[in-house]
Amino acid sequence: MSEKTEFGIVFHSIFIGLTLTVSSEEFTTLYIVIVFH
Repeated sequence: MSEKTEFGIVFHSIFIGLTLTVSSEEFTTLYIVIVFH
């Protein structure tokens, strides 16, 4: 249940990131932050 909740949060964060991101560099930075978070 905990892992599922964390996955939902990460997925939601990625969705927001894709929506708000304009440049590929910003997306790369966001992706790295999510991966190492």
